[in-house]
Amino acid sequence: MNIRKNITGLILLVALITFHSCKSTMVTPGTVRSSYPVEKQSAMRSDSLQGFTFMPDSLVKTRSIHNADSILFEIRISNPLAIRSVIINGMSVFFDPEARKNQKFGVSIPAARAEMLRRQEASNGEKKAQPADTLEPAPIFDPSQWVEAIRMREAVLTDTKGTRFAGEEAVKLFLDDNNELVYQIRFAFDQMGVSGEEVQRISIGIVSQLHQAQLAGSQGGGGVATRPNISDRDRNRQQPRQAAQQKSSNLRLIPVEAWQVLLINEEPTEEQNEANDSSDTDDVYR
Repeated sequence: MNIRKNITGLILLVALITFHSCKSTMVTPGTVRSSYPVEKQSAMRSDSLQGFTFMPDSLVKTRSIHNADSILFEIRISNPLAIRSVIINGMSVFFDPEARKNQKFGVSIPAARAEMLRRQEASNGEKKAQPADTLEPAPIFDPSQWVEAIRMREAVLTDTKGTRFAGEEAVKLFLDDNNELVYQIRFAFDQMGVSGEEVQRISIGIVSQLHQAQLAGSQGGGGVATRPNISDRDRNRQQPRQAAQQKSSNLRLIPVEAWQVLLINEEPTEEQNEANDSSDTDDVYR
């Protein structure tokens, strides 16, 4: 009897672990929306916000256009702190034909962090050679120079053929006339091992991880996103509650780790259409 109970308990434990493992890799059902067929591309001008929606719990807005061969995924970020964060920390975009959170296929855009630190060290060396009474203005964060630095390094592509550098036709990165940071990523369905005429849905994840590196003397757009320092807790407790809440709200959006499911050959339900219509009316300039 004890053996039978032990076996039954073991089976239940394995089942719970399996369920939790599967659940952790699933995309929240409320993040399902349609990708636009290429026939509707003309209605969505490159200078318009039509078709964009915010990724869950982030300041990243996206839209998607597809044909039978590939999907064009466009990412736009307008918040200065979010722009600063993804430039410094880099960004990976994953495509999962199982509509879950697998990170098997995708593109990794380089981080500017290493180049920033290299230039900062060079600048510190020059300052040491100057007279002690020389005052230098604090550096201002200029996204354009770092976007250009990132473009000098190639993004890395991983698909069914393996890992290699991505060409400009696969990944584009630039600042538009409104100083929005724009990523345009084209990914073919056969790179995921599926047919664009048969796949029903895919999920896309945007991940920008935090790094420990901090740049000294940085100004403009808030501080560099880093993990909290335990030694700062006492000092933070003394700050006004409102300031602490505002800081918590900002840091909640960094790092970015957001997923959504895009319907390709599957028609959305009425509930999904209503949810999408509601999200499309959100203030995309927040």
